[in-house]
Parts: sequence; structure tokens; C-alpha cells
Amino acid sequence: MKKITLPIILLFLFFNMCFAQSNVGFVHDINGFPLNGYYDPFTYAPEEAIFTVHNSDSYEVGYYYDANGQIINGLIKFDGKEVLFKENSKSKKAKLYPGDILQLVIGVDSFVAINNFYIKKTVTKNYEFVKYITEYDGLTFMKHYRFSSAMGQAYADQSPIIETFLVKHKDSLVWDNFHNNKHLEKRALKYFGHLPFLKEIIINSEYLDEDIISIIKMAEYEHMRKNAEPIFYDKYWQEIKTKNDAKYYANIVNREDSIWTFEYFDNATKLYSVDYSSFYPNVKSGQFVAYHSNGKTRQVAEYKSNKPQEVKLYNKEGKLTTHYKYEPYENIQTGETEYKLKYVFAADASGKNIFEEPGTGSTKTYDDINKITYHSMFEEGELVKFYRVDEKDTLFQITDPEYNFKIKALNKSFNYYISEFYIDSALLENAQGTILVSLIIDDKGYLSKCKLLNELHPELDKLVSDFFIGDATTAAHSNHKFRPYKVDRKKRFCEVIIPVEFGINKFYRKPAQYYHHNNTFWMQHQQWHQQTIDNIKVPTFPK
Repeated sequence: MKKITLPIILLFLFFNMCFAQSNVGFVHDINGFPLNGYYDPFTYAPEEAIFTVHNSDSYEVGYYYDANGQIINGLIKFDGKEVLFKENSKSKKAKLYPGDILQLVIGVDSFVAINNFYIKKTVTKNYEFVKYITEYDGLTFMKHYRFSSAMGQAYADQSPIIETFLVKHKDSLVWDNFHNNKHLEKRALKYFGHLPFLKEIIINSEYLDEDIISIIKMAEYEHMRKNAEPIFYDKYWQEIKTKNDAKYYANIVNREDSIWTFEYFDNATKLYSVDYSSFYPNVKSGQFVAYHSNGKTRQVAEYKSNKPQEVKLYNKEGKLTTHYKYEPYENIQTGETEYKLKYVFAADASGKNIFEEPGTGSTKTYDDINKITYHSMFEEGELVKFYRVDEKDTLFQITDPEYNFKIKALNKSFNYYISEFYIDSALLENAQGTILVSLIIDDKGYLSKCKLLNELHPELDKLVSDFFIGDATTAAHSNHKFRPYKVDRKKRFCEVIIPVEFGINKFYRKPAQYYHHNNTFWMQHQQWHQQTIDNIKVPTFPK
């Protein structure tokens, strides 16, 4: 396996860059999704993407408290039932025992050693590590993981890992549990029935056992809202508990019935205002508002059950520049309802709507991020051409969501490629997210230029760049061939924007994007990834 080495100056730049609202220019991805100048991690959930979900037992940066209460820093990982520790990457590993260590932190997760909880209807006196979830109003919530035997999986149809939520009041000696659907309502009402909006949800049986984490988080967020406590996030938008390690934070400014309004900040700069109807996975229902750096509204998107309904864009002076809607239609081949993007307003340089006829017209847009002027042509509300003129040729950007880019074949090739490398630094930091790649393809279908529009992590950035453009050791990957893009039946130079998504899936932590995107999206990714492992078609990451 090859190990990626990076110059120190690149690592320095990484720790000083900002991931929120990355300026990517006025580009459309391969799904026809307009990024409107910025990559917003809270709204971007492409249906087609290059993705890789690393099912990982890798080490992460962490620490534990020894018997004297001293913090011991190092690298920690769960290896099945065992917890292993190393002082650094070259040190020998040692096993951490829950009887000797009461608390440890792995990445963004905390674990505590407890006993006096039920396992198979029996209260255990042995200490085990459980995942800390939250604590408020005298209640503490944990999550216990039990590994079922091969016999239980084969003959009792047990899951490989059995998860049980635990709860204990500060005056209790034994932990209570939410073990199955049969007793969920009774247990849930016991601990959450004092909150009217949650009581209604529980009684109406809108939640099942696997959704108990959403109920816990709603109760926790309600406590934080009433006490004006902020929620902290790291640079990959994973929720964390400590302010000192936070890159971003959110305030819960309102809850009306089942709709919550969060406002997100980077220091004092307001980034987003988002309405949610559910959490873990997060479901947007209402408005998503993004702001310019000067505080004025940049984008207002209306969501319903995590699906965008319409979007309005504004310039830094607060003037409307673009307005489009997602109109439903029935796919004749599948019979399913799908959505087509329709423009109802597009401003010219003076701010006037270009549509003299309904949805038909053309305009120029100056992209001050990439210093490029784009030409847009609309017919009956649909964007039919989007291009720029450079020194060599007219360069068309692929904006048609029906265009078949054959992303699955590229995805498979990418997963083969990255399996050749160790990405220790990225795994240690639990680096996750999306890299947007701009590919310039000539009229014969060959890749002529590659550019990363945003940065995620130096190791991952380099992997993506080398996969497309190649280097001295990966020349075989530098000669990609694509289907030429045709405009008016003529092969033309084109630009295609490909999202490359990285996720790390541990048995105690879902990928970060799982909580920001639609649940279905990452479930499909993980299912596909597991199938490839089972079929031995795509190698997994090295440990």
C-alpha cells in the first residue's frame, strides 16, 4: 500500500481554511443542480456522485483519564469488543480495560465505563464501555453495543451489533433501557412525556425503536433552547461537546410545534438559518436561508420533507437575481413523481427580468469568483445552454440532469484506485465531506484539465487530483476517456462538475453527511458499499 506524503506548508494551509460556504463559482453539477456560487454542506445532497464509504476500525486522535485522573493523549480505536491505545502511530498498542479507565474520548465521541444495566434481562455487574449521548435535567443517556455471535446471526437472525439505549436518573442505581418496540411508548412517555410536542409524537406512534435517538436529541435541543445553550460543530460539521474544539456553532432561536429554527455561525459571522422537522437524520422542512459575508441574504430555499421546492437568489446589495422552482412531473418509464427545475425569473445587468416570453430568453452572468462571464439560454423555463468563451473554444457546462455521464463506472474505478493508498491522517481526523471537481473535456472526449473547486483534507484532495490528472506513479489514471458532449448534434468542449464524497462509517458513528442529507442518500451509499465488499469487487481501505 502506498502512503501519501504532503509538504508541511500544505498542512498549515489546511488548518486555516474554512469549509462553510466555499466559493466555487456559478457551476452546475452532473445532476444539473445549480450551486449558485457556493458549496453549502447543509443543502448539497447529489443523487449522482463518486462516493466512498470507509467501513472503518481505524485509530483516531483521542485521550483517556487514568486512575489518577490524568489525561493521557494518543490514538484510540475500537477493534471489535476491544479498545486499543497507542501513544503515536509508531508506538506499540495496548488494551484499555473498562475496569481501570472510566472515561475515554475517540474523535468526536465520548465513552464511559458503567455497570448495573440490563443485558438479556439480567443486570450486569461487570463494567463495559458505552457511548455517551447527552445529559440534562438530571437524566443521562448512553448507548450500549453488544456483538452477537456467529451462531446468533446464523440461526437466531440477530444483527451483528445489537444497540440498546440506556437512561438513568441521577438518583437511580440501575440503568433503564429502550430495548424494543413493545415497551418503547411506555418508556418514552416516562422520560419525554413532560414535553407536549414529543408526547404527541410518541402517542401517535410516529417513532419506532430505531428512531429513539431523534427523540433524545429533540429533548436535548429543547433543553438547550430554553437555556440559550449553543450547539458546537467541528470543521467537518460533526456535532461535538466542547467549545474549544469547535469551528462552528448554532443557536436554536425558535421552536413552533414540530418546526425548529437553527442559526449557524462561524465566529460572529452568520452563515445559515435552517428550519427542521426532525433530527438524526436531519430533515429540512421550511426555509433554508444563506447569507453573504456582509450579512445580507444570499439565498432563500423552501423545503418540504427535505426536498427543495423553490429557490431565490440575491446579490450582495440585496436585489433578486434568480428565482426557480422544482415542478413535479410523472416519469413515464418508472411511473414515479420526479421534479424538474423551472426558472421563473432571471435578471440582466440592470436587474430586469430577461423573460419577455414566459421562461424564454438569454443573459450574461459575471462570476466574480472565477473571473468568468457565463452565457445562459432559457426555453420555457429550462436552462438549455450554459457556456463561456475562452481562448480556444466555446466551453459548454453540462447542466442537463438527464445526461448519462456513466458515473458508476467512474465510481468503481475510483474505489479501486484509492484502495492502493494509506490515508492515515484523514482517518485520524475523521475527515469527511465533499470535494467538487471541475473536468474540462475536449471534443474527442479526453480530459484536458482538472481543478478542485474546494478543499477537504490534504490527503483526500491529493487523491482526487491524482486520480484524474495522474502523477509519476499513477500515469495509468491520467488518460481518462469520456463520451463527447454534443450541442446541436456537434461535439464540443465541455465542463462537468463531479462531486466526490468521502464518508467514514464506524459501528458507533454514522458518516457525517448522514445527518445533514436525506437519510436515503447515505443508506444507498452504505448498501452499495457493503454489496461491493460481499462481491469482492471493490477493495476496502487498508487498516
